Amino acid sequence: TGSAFLLIPIIFIYQLIVPSNEGIVLFTRICYMLFWYMILIFAYQILKKDFKKSSALLVTGFMIPYAGGGIMFNFSYNTVPCALSYISGLMIYDAVEHKSKYSAIKLICAGFMMGIALFAQPGYAVSIVIFAAVILLRSKEINEKIRNLFFCILGGVIEILLVIIPIIIRTSFEKLVAGIRYKLNPYPTGAMSE
Repeated sequence: TGSAFLLIPIIFIYQLIVPSNEGIVLFTRICYMLFWYMILIFAYQILKKDFKKSSALLVTGFMIPYAGGGIMFNFSYNTVPCALSYISGLMIYDAVEHKSKYSAIKLICAGFMMGIALFAQPGYAVSIVIFAAVILLRSKEINEKIRNLFFCILGGVIEILLVIIPIIIRTSFEKLVAGIRYKLNPYPTGAMSE
């Protein structure tokens, strides 16, 4: 899933430093909090462009409980898409509203992060539809709308390829398709009625 996609480099770094897995849960919890705080700092930088600093700080502050609050917040299929959708939406807003030479990179990164969020929790496809509507409604010219959508979709495609290509290399395309079919229909027809 998308949350596991983020854990791969974190666990690799942990195993380079510590020879056993005894403190890995604490390590991933600390990394999760740092992950959220980095997102919050980046979000604040985007928000303060259009709002007073105090208002931007207040909005950012509302998201702090998702970073460190709760009993066991950590990387999961619920927390990762929440964080990545939040920052993706802000990056799309920033790229569309404040055009710069980095707008294309922001849109590609937003699409990449939404791809991770979608792998972690398919229900976040709703946010993709909403973000596409934001791009279409807020972009002024038709060429700009197409360009912005293209860069956002490109980021998502890059993320999907980064996940699917290693799976195909390690197994086969047929096993990938069989796994997708199994996930879509885990029970043979009529098996549950017996």
